[in-house]
Amino acid sequence: MDDAVDRLGELLSTHPVDNRYHLATGAVVVFGSLLTVELGITVVVLGFSLASIPLARVLSGGLRERFDVHENGLVHHRSAGRRSWTWREVAVLSVRWDPRRRTLRRCVVRFDDGTRVVIHRGAVDGPLLAGTLLAQRPDAVPAKRKDSRGG
Repeated sequence: MDDAVDRLGELLSTHPVDNRYHLATGAVVVFGSLLTVELGITVVVLGFSLASIPLARVLSGGLRERFDVHENGLVHHRSAGRRSWTWREVAVLSVRWDPRRRTLRRCVVRFDDGTRVVIHRGAVDGPLLAGTLLAQRPDAVPAKRKDSRGG
């Protein structure tokens, strides 16, 4: 795997992901579900289902998840190991901003190998990371579709 990282050149920036937010959210939902057990099993099942989303993010990314930006690509470190891609391997970028807060909502990166990585608001300097991806691969952003009514 070091060969893959070496081919990306010098490390430019590191962006840890604060998954503690997802851990806390999942724990609160589970706790709230348990408190409402007298309302019925449906509420408890719904609560556990909702809690599975943020808890799955913590399990897949781990508490030490991070993104490293190199001269020639990106490395994603997570609990299951690390993966790396060159800028040329970025196939599609989908970036959603929160205009009210002027922050990143999420950035979905699809690579040539079919891998999908999601950078969410828990990433330190997430807007900078998304901006770097956009600057490196502006051609990976799909063109906006015209409204079928002629707009």
